[in-house]
Amino acid sequence: MDYSQAGQPQGIYSDPNAPQIQPQGMYGDPNAPQEPPHGTYGDVNAPQLFQQPTYSEMPMLQRMDTIPSQLQDRVGSTAVMELSVGLRNLPNLDVLSKTDPIVCIYQLKSGQLVEVGRTEIIKDCLNPDFTDKIRINYYFETNQQLVIRAFDIDDWNSADMRRQEFIGETSMQLASILMAPRQSITQTLKRNGKARGDVVVSAEQLTQSSQAAQFQFRVSKVAAKDLFTSDPFLAIHRSTEAGTGFTPVWKSEVHKRAKKCSFRERTVDLLTLCNGDTARPLKLVLSDWNSSGDHDLIGEVTASVDQLVDLARGGQTLTFTDPTAKTAKKMRKPRGLLHVLRFDVVDTPSFVGMLERGLQLHLTVAIDFTASNGNPADARSLHYMGDPNRPNEYQQAIRSVGEVLAPYDLRGMFTTLGFGAALPPRGQTSHCFFLAPGDGSVVGPYGVEAAYQTTLSQVRLSGPTLFAGLVADRARQAQSRGPGHYDVLLLLTDGVLMDARATIDAIVAAARTPLSIIIVGVGGEDWTTMNVLDADDEPLVSSTGERMARDIVQFVPYREAAAQSCIAQETLAELPDQVVAWSRVAAGMGVPFVE
Repeated sequence: MDYSQAGQPQGIYSDPNAPQIQPQGMYGDPNAPQEPPHGTYGDVNAPQLFQQPTYSEMPMLQRMDTIPSQLQDRVGSTAVMELSVGLRNLPNLDVLSKTDPIVCIYQLKSGQLVEVGRTEIIKDCLNPDFTDKIRINYYFETNQQLVIRAFDIDDWNSADMRRQEFIGETSMQLASILMAPRQSITQTLKRNGKARGDVVVSAEQLTQSSQAAQFQFRVSKVAAKDLFTSDPFLAIHRSTEAGTGFTPVWKSEVHKRAKKCSFRERTVDLLTLCNGDTARPLKLVLSDWNSSGDHDLIGEVTASVDQLVDLARGGQTLTFTDPTAKTAKKMRKPRGLLHVLRFDVVDTPSFVGMLERGLQLHLTVAIDFTASNGNPADARSLHYMGDPNRPNEYQQAIRSVGEVLAPYDLRGMFTTLGFGAALPPRGQTSHCFFLAPGDGSVVGPYGVEAAYQTTLSQVRLSGPTLFAGLVADRARQAQSRGPGHYDVLLLLTDGVLMDARATIDAIVAAARTPLSIIIVGVGGEDWTTMNVLDADDEPLVSSTGERMARDIVQFVPYREAAAQSCIAQETLAELPDQVVAWSRVAAGMGVPFVE
C-alpha cells in the first residue's frame, strides 16, 4: 500500500506559507521557562519541607521494612538499581569537630514519603563518599520521585532522624538519574531556601536484573487424578521476601491425558523468577487441569535456581509429593518425577542497559479531532475545556503518560499530531497534521496541552477515524533517526476505526522499525477493533500474509484504567519489553540499534 500521501502530515503546518497556528502559553516556546511539576517534590527550588529547625511538625516516615512484603516484592520491575551517594561542601555544624553526615532516600508514594534506605554515618567529614548502597526497584511505567535528605548525627543512640540535625534536601526522578551522563546527578541541598552543600547520586543496574533463566522440564510417572490419567501442567511459585509463603510467577501449557510429557522451553527473567536471588526457594507445583478452573494438586517439590542448574547438569530427578495428603504415609508417596532437561542462567538485553548506552525515546502525541467527540463548547463533549478544575480525558492522558516519558527525551520535546479535522483556510479534512509549527515539536506535556487547546479553537471537527497514515508516518520517522533512538506514538482516540485493514498492514510494517504504539481509548465506545490491534492473543497478519515481527501495540480504555488510578502504568508497562524485542529483531535484520 502506498502511504506517500496519507502518511505525510498535511494541512496548516506542512505548508510553510500557510497561516500558522501558534501554540499559546509558555509551553509552546522551547526557550520559555518550564513549569515545574506541581508540589514541593517536583521543584528543588520550591519552599522546602523543613521550614523550622525542629521536627515537631514533620510527619512520621514509614521505613521500607514496615511496608507489607507484597508491595516491596512486586513482580514486573524493569530492573533493580543500586544508588551510590556522596556529599560535597557540607556546612560544618559541630563546634569541636566536623559534621557527622548520613543520607536518607525517600520515595513519594500516594502522597506520602516512604524511606527506601539510608547510608552509613561517616564521622567528621564535609565531603563524604558513602560505602553503603541503596537498592530500589525501577519501574519504567511509574514516575518515581525521590527525596534525598542529609542529616548531621547528634544523638548516636537513636536511629530516628527526627532526633538528628537536618542539613538539607533535594528531589529528583529516578529516570532523570538513569538518563544523566554516566548515570550520575549532582544537585544542591537546600534548607529554608539556602544552599547547604551538594549531593551526588549515581545509579547502576544490578547484574541479576539483566539475567534470565532458560529452562525446560519433563515429568513422568504422573499420578492419575482423573479416571486413568491426568491433564498435567507445571507452575513455579517463589517464596516471599519474608519467607511466609509463595506467590506464582510462571505456568506451563497443559498436556491432555498424559502420564509423561515434556513442557516447552521457556525464558523467564531472574527478577520475576526469584527476585534476583538464585538461592531463594522455589516451589514447583504439578497440577491436574480442570475446565472449571478448580485444578487438583498432584504434587510439589522445592528447589532453588542454583539447585535446578545443578540438577540439569547432573541429569538427576526430583520426586513430587502431596503435602496436603491426610496421612504422613500418603504425604511421602511419590506422585511423579521431575526431570530438569535444561536450566541455564543467561545474560539478556535489558532496557536499563540500553539507557546506559545512550538510548533515547521520542514521544509523539496524536489527538483525535473527529466530530464524534462532540461540540467542544458542549459540556458533554470529550474535548470540553470549560472547567479548569476538571481537565478532559485527553488532557488527563497527556499529563499522565507525558510526565512519565518526559525524562527519557534529553531535548524535552514532544511531537504533536492531529487527525480527523477540517483545516483552515480551505476546510479540507486531514488525517495527519502537526499541531505546532515546523515539525510539530513542543516542550513537554504542558506544551502538548497548549498546542491541543490552540488547535481545537481553530479547526473544525470532521472525520472519519483513520490510523494508517499516522502509523506509516511515524514508522518512517523512527526508521530515519538512526541507532540509539526509539519512537513512541501515543494515539488518543474516541471512535471506531474505519480503516482497520490498512492500519493492520501499517502496524505489521512498523513492527520492523523502532516504534511502539500506545492507543488510549477516550470515552465509552465499542473497543473491539482496538483490542484486535493490541494483538496480545494472536499476532497481526498483513493482507499479503506477513506476520508482525514483534508486538508493538498496547491498547488501554482510559476510563477503566483511570478508575484504578493506573493510566500511566497500564499504557507504559509493555514498553521496555517492546524495546528489548526490537533490539533482537534489529540484530536479526543486521540493523544497528544501541551501540
